[in-house]
Amino acid sequence: MCGIVGFSRDPGRPLPEDAAIIRAMLLPIAHRGPDGEGVHVAGPIAFGHLRLAIIDLNGGRQPRVDPATGDALVFNGEIYGYAALAAQLAADGVALEDNSDTEVMFRLLQRCGIEKTLETIDGMFAFAYYEGATRRLYLARDRFGEKPLYYTHARGRFAYASDLVALAALDWVSDDVDGESMDRYLALHYVPGEATIVKAIRRVLPGERLVIPIDEPRPSRHRYYTLRLGGEQQRADHQHRR
Repeated sequence: MCGIVGFSRDPGRPLPEDAAIIRAMLLPIAHRGPDGEGVHVAGPIAFGHLRLAIIDLNGGRQPRVDPATGDALVFNGEIYGYAALAAQLAADGVALEDNSDTEVMFRLLQRCGIEKTLETIDGMFAFAYYEGATRRLYLARDRFGEKPLYYTHARGRFAYASDLVALAALDWVSDDVDGESMDRYLALHYVPGEATIVKAIRRVLPGERLVIPIDEPRPSRHRYYTLRLGGEQQRADHQHRR
């Protein structure tokens, strides 16, 4: 279990101020990552990560950043079979910095793009990836939703986190309770679908990726995986606009 947080930022704001906001978001979810904290604030993005070190204890640092391109990644989870993917990347001439599945994920995203990477990897994960060349932020969650991921956007701002309480640390996020979600929680003991108990905060669904143009941060939702009842698996890539 690790924790990830981040938001789109005004590049004109002082970097230390936004770094302090990231640390404030990480504080209430500190239990998710006792082995390390990382913060990356540059250009239009602020990323934060809390690490529970399991794979490559000496490597695997996050956020993973490529200074040449501005690409950045924060990742919670595990990629199954990552060693074989690492061997394939190395055979293709990709220089890997360490032996972590984070490095494999980062290089796949850079080399193959979001769609191909999601087709290739198997695991339990939630991640945020900023692609410097396109100035797009991508969020994605594993096929069966083993790792949580939440987001909010309002008035040209966008933020995401592994937990609702991290988003509630932002002063521009309303903490008004969603009455309909409360009714569903009392009836079902959970809130189904993309809604959460907080009106302003939504959930990334299992098998879903979000695309957020960083200069106009309104997310578009895409299903990259659908499990049909009866056992037939189907991958889809149609767009759900919000």
